[in-house]
Amino acid sequence: MSNISNYIQLNNQLILPDAPQKSSSLAWKITKVAAKVLFFSTLVGSPFIGLPLHALSLSIASEVSLGTSGILTLMKHVLTSCKDKTTSLEDILNLYKFSATGDVSHIPSQAAMKRVVAAVPRGHLFQRYLPGALKDLRSIKSEQGTCSAFHLGFKEHPGSGKVVVVNGANTPISGLYKMMLYTSYLLEGKNIHGVYNPTRGAHRDLIECYRGLKGVPSAAVEGVVNSLIDFFEKAEPKEKITLVVHSQGAIITKLALEEYQQIAPQNSRRIQVLAVAPGAAISSQLRVKVVELLSRDPVPYLDRPKNYGDRSVFYCPTKDFVAHKFFNDAYDQTFAYSLNLLIANGSSSFLMSNSAKVSSETHRG
Repeated sequence: MSNISNYIQLNNQLILPDAPQKSSSLAWKITKVAAKVLFFSTLVGSPFIGLPLHALSLSIASEVSLGTSGILTLMKHVLTSCKDKTTSLEDILNLYKFSATGDVSHIPSQAAMKRVVAAVPRGHLFQRYLPGALKDLRSIKSEQGTCSAFHLGFKEHPGSGKVVVVNGANTPISGLYKMMLYTSYLLEGKNIHGVYNPTRGAHRDLIECYRGLKGVPSAAVEGVVNSLIDFFEKAEPKEKITLVVHSQGAIITKLALEEYQQIAPQNSRRIQVLAVAPGAAISSQLRVKVVELLSRDPVPYLDRPKNYGDRSVFYCPTKDFVAHKFFNDAYDQTFAYSLNLLIANGSSSFLMSNSAKVSSETHRG
């Protein structure tokens, strides 16, 4: 999917390429059968019937090395979801396989990946049910506070640069993890890095957003600056870094780019930003490539530039009253298209006109 030549326009409608087919391995089929047995056993009040079968099938499926504790947490996750009826067993199993290996072959479509992402447990259950999900988790301290940074632990794709995801306000760390998994899927399992913008509750986060628009940095700004410094110290001469940001993440990224401009302005042309429902417009004076995805949402219009400069702005139609969430269906097609285009050749300046699903407009200063 990362090859932009796979994208075609047919009859004025944007068509995404067919996703790989599901894995047909016998071990994985046994795993799914065991999951159904586990589900049935919970109905009759005897979950222990399904547990040994699950453990055996996961051991056979060598591509998923969960270990004993991982298998037990998977059981708890399945039992919790069966009880709450929040997601399907197949989606949970695909979540564990993808999070363990980065193998996209068993997830048939972008819509299916969104269901898999929805299977990520929330709150304090996140790291209990997905042990080891946050690879190289580290704290970054600054005068403004502490933020976290980590990555998925998938294989790096040589020559494709680095992708860093920054979340918006009122988002738990599991929310950032979901964004990273989804982005990785669209890039065929590429390793994705994340800078966690910690939430302190909706009210305090909104105050932090207001202060950020006034130029006051938050804790995550230092995390983004560190990611930029780390990348350019190790990168090949022509490699680029892409920052995928949502809502307040754009405010944080704007302040981080302004700070980094004072450190190494010569690297600006190798920085790209893909902003979904951005809370701030990144100035053209920073000389970075910017792609913005807007929809029926008032937040991006709180900080609109007079000069769009070197940026592309895509408007994504929706039937929803407000489309601000990262996973809103309005952004699906354009996000996948813009992301792969940026990673493929560093440019998203063309128009996707007359699309049945995406109405786009490119602004030039």
